[in-house]
Amino acid sequence: MSNAKVWDDREYVARLRLEWGEHNFRSGRHWEYLLSIAQLIRYNNVLDAGCGMGHLNQIIKDHRIENSLPPVDYRGFDGSSEMIRVAHEFYPDERDRFTVADFFDMSQIGTYDTVTCTDVLIHQREIITPMRNLWAHANRELIFTLKLSEKPGGEFRELDHELVIWRTERLPLRWEDKTYIYSIIGSLGDVGSVEEHFFDMRTSMFRVIRGIPKYGGFRTGWLRQ
Repeated sequence: MSNAKVWDDREYVARLRLEWGEHNFRSGRHWEYLLSIAQLIRYNNVLDAGCGMGHLNQIIKDHRIENSLPPVDYRGFDGSSEMIRVAHEFYPDERDRFTVADFFDMSQIGTYDTVTCTDVLIHQREIITPMRNLWAHANRELIFTLKLSEKPGGEFRELDHELVIWRTERLPLRWEDKTYIYSIIGSLGDVGSVEEHFFDMRTSMFRVIRGIPKYGGFRTGWLRQ
């Protein structure tokens, strides 16, 4: 994945760990955000692309137990070896569930009923290749997040505030024009329906479902009440 030097910096990851909390935290925006992803998952075989420190793994477990749902066979990968190192620390008995990989080349990754990708595409310089790769590994549904822009063509800039800039490396941050997002989804093939859920005013969670295309196969609504 892009910007590996930033994500692999141990001090930077330590700062993110403080911001996001430990894997078993149960409060704050990051927990609420990932819980919204866990609530969208419909199947029991999950690949978390760009899993970071593996927080989603614990949130899915808790959500499933609390709602008397079957457990999930979870696997996660990330382009940052430092993120995966922390995931191994969080889950010492589940180390084999986390691996280093790049979603620009997922040739060594298997297919899963559900593929999730949370706040990773927003930091890429192009999203067509990773979205096609993610869809190719999703047997039944792909759930991903993006920030929305009202400007035609979207917006792109380098992040320069203190939390994200680290030494000489910067992360790109992109807001996408919704028309562009749907043009990519439309090019994926075998898309039966699409759901768009709004987490906040500029963040959407998309659930793309395989199947026979359906008239009216689009749902939209707020996740946060």
